[in-house]
Order: sequence, then structure tokens, then C-alpha cells
Amino acid sequence: MTPNQPDSLFEEAQKAFDEEHFSHVINLLSGASLDKFEPKEKADLLYFLGVSLYQTGNVHKAMATFKKGLSLNHHHAPTLDALGNYFADEGKHHAAISRYRAATQANPSLWEPYYHWGYLLKKIGSPKAALRKFETVLSKNPNHVESYLHAGDCAFQLSRFEDALAYYATAVKKGGPTGDLLTRIGNTYSLLGDRKKAMTGYKQAIALDPMEGSGYENWGLLLHQQGKLKEAAAKYEEGLIHAPDSPTLLLRHGEVLLQMKKYKEAVLPLEKALKNFRRTDGRGVGASLDRHHRRLHLFPRRRETEIRG
Repeated sequence: MTPNQPDSLFEEAQKAFDEEHFSHVINLLSGASLDKFEPKEKADLLYFLGVSLYQTGNVHKAMATFKKGLSLNHHHAPTLDALGNYFADEGKHHAAISRYRAATQANPSLWEPYYHWGYLLKKIGSPKAALRKFETVLSKNPNHVESYLHAGDCAFQLSRFEDALAYYATAVKKGGPTGDLLTRIGNTYSLLGDRKKAMTGYKQAIALDPMEGSGYENWGLLLHQQGKLKEAAAKYEEGLIHAPDSPTLLLRHGEVLLQMKKYKEAVLPLEKALKNFRRTDGRGVGASLDRHHRRLHLFPRRRETEIRG
């Protein structure tokens, strides 16, 4: 082995890893001798290999590789972060947080463990703690668009709507607008009571991404709240063209039809919504749908005709 071979192998493996060519990383490193590398470089290579194995579904080999890397360097922050992600995926939240904390202590300048830690905290319903992690990410990486988005969501959940708008606006500035992001902005303005700006957000979201079902849903809901039932129903129907299986769109459509006393027409969207929510474990909304379903059976078919006539 010539002196330049280890350097060449490291550079090629790192390049392939950065470009997410995980199969190539595995081919490069699985049978390679790492004895000529320094312990730090060897730990880095084992991290590249472990993540690549994990990403290609070889979980057991990935865990063994991470453990081997940590035996060389107990404080290898990227490996600790990767183990945190593994435990988070497995639903072992305390173990995940323990690894994220260890990663941040091992290398406080690394922003990724703070991001993954914040993402997990947000997912398990701790928006205040999650927001602190995303703010830490942004202090280290001011251009990380996803952290602005998640920080905005956390601020929204904490009813800090002005702060949420500021985070969302920065996400748009740094990463460009998306239908999902513009819908979030519309939702925030709606809760601030600014219906005009909310409507603008929804219109922009749909114009940018006609497949953004939540834009139609929230636009329809805004019309619904204003008592514009016919317009709301039309907007829900438009959304269902693009997202025909959306349980919340189906629910909203069924609800507005009930208010319009179009009981027969309400049956199909509500029953379809109930089926979809049950399949996706829609709990509270599923209970609401059950209630609507029972209500529909209070009206015999001939009575529906009389009402509509």
C-alpha cells in the first residue's frame, strides 16, 4: 500500500458519503483495511460506513460499526448523533436524548445533534424545549432553512404568532417559498385575526403548488368561519380534486354540507373520512366523525328529500 492510498480512500469515501452515494461507501469500506489510518480518521470512516449501512437497511451491521467506532473514540460526536437518530426511530426517546446530549458535549460546535434533538422534542410535544434547540442550531448555522421552519412551528404551538411569522418569513427569504410554508403563514395570520393576509397566504400557496391540499382546506375553513358555506364547499371540493383521500378535507367538506342541510351529499365524504382516519389512527377527529355519522342516521332518506325540496 503506497503512502497516498489511505488519503485517497478517505477522500473518496467522504465525497461519496457527502453526496449520499451510500452503496459506494459500503463497497469502498466494507473490505478495506483501516489499520494505517489514525484513530480519528478511522472513527470518521466507520461513521461513514455505519450511516451508509443504516441508510441501506443494514441496521444490525450499522450498530456494530458504530460501536466499533466508539471503541476507538468514545466522544465521536457524529457517531453519538447517529445513534441518537437510531434510538429516536425506534421510539426510545430517553436513549436518543442521552446520545444527542453526549454529542453536543463532545463537540459543542456541531449543529446537527441540536437539530435532531429539537426535532425529536417537537415530535413528542415539547415545543418550548424544541424551540431552544432550533435557536441553538440557528446560532451555529444561520442558513439552516429547516430550523427556521420548525422554530416557526414551535412558536406557533406556543401561541407566539408574531415570532412564528418572523421565523417563517426568514425561511422564505433563505430557502424560497413553498406551498406548505405559505399555508403555515396563512394559518398564522388567520389566528392573528388578519383574514385578508391569511387568504393571501392560501392563494399564494395554491398558486405555487396546486397539489398543496392544506391550502385549499384552510382557505375553505376561513370561508366557512365567515359563514360563506357555498364558497367553502366549493373550495373543499377543489382541494379534493388534488387530494381525494385527505381525511381532514373530507371531514370539512362533510361538515359544511351538513350545515347546508345537504344530508345525503354529506354521507359519502364523512364515511370516507371516517374510514381514512381509522386507518391512520385519527383519534379525536375520528370521534367527531362518529358523531357526524350517528347524526346522519337520524334523517331517513325521504326526509332528506323533503328538506332539500
